[in-house]
Amino acid sequence: MRFPEGAERVARACAESYPQARARAAAWLGLPATGTVALHLVEDHGALERVIGGRAPRWAVAVTRGDDVLALRLDRVGSSPETSLETVLRHEAVHEVLNGLAHERLPAWFEEGLCVTFAGSPYLRVDSSVERRAAGDALPSFAALDAAFQGDDAAGAAFAYEAGRAAAAFFLARHGHDALRALLGRLAAGERFAEAFRAATGGGVAEFEGAWRASVTPRLPFTLYVVLENLDLALLFLGGLLLAAGFLRYRLRRRRALRALGTGSEPEERGEEGG
Repeated sequence: MRFPEGAERVARACAESYPQARARAAAWLGLPATGTVALHLVEDHGALERVIGGRAPRWAVAVTRGDDVLALRLDRVGSSPETSLETVLRHEAVHEVLNGLAHERLPAWFEEGLCVTFAGSPYLRVDSSVERRAAGDALPSFAALDAAFQGDDAAGAAFAYEAGRAAAAFFLARHGHDALRALLGRLAAGERFAEAFRAATGGGVAEFEGAWRASVTPRLPFTLYVVLENLDLALLFLGGLLLAAGFLRYRLRRRRALRALGTGSEPEERGEEGG
């Protein structure tokens, strides 16, 4: 392990926690955890890129290169509830175990979805739910999610993490954990992803994507869905409208009553005279 001066506490925590996270990730995936991992605690994004010897998105909290190098940014780890050290280590442990596959990898939407599922939280906060995007017919394709993980748009990456989590959860609910392990076992044996996916699930990736999109799309018109999703605000807005309507109705009835008494307009208010 390598770390700068002053990071001894984080380094000790990594040394204690990462081996357990790695072993649990391997058991969860049904794959062996092979090799020795070198952990690097780095100060910032520039140092991260120097350690991995390549480009990393500016929003990246940590990067696993191959199955033997893990670099964590000290300026990002622990900066929010989503980037707690435990969450980051669990997330990267899944990457590291999957990096041990000698042949074709999982697509990014699936791999990142599994990482978020195992870690329990994404690195980035998302400002729009998968269901809301689906209701507005704005849900990106799996290919678009893959591309979002490569760019510097943190908001796009945040949604890609959330969508990947939802897709991984749908896979596990629909096909079960045994299908995931069968898929990974076939990849480890040298099969292509599309072939391994079909053999493990009985269907193609395109069919799965369509079923997933249907599963997260609300069966309501978009406007009604948004209203129900924000019911508190909708009720507050409706209350304001009713209050305004009630006040206008009161003013109208008062004017009619004054006219019935022979007064053309409301009397002017007069202040009391002092004596």
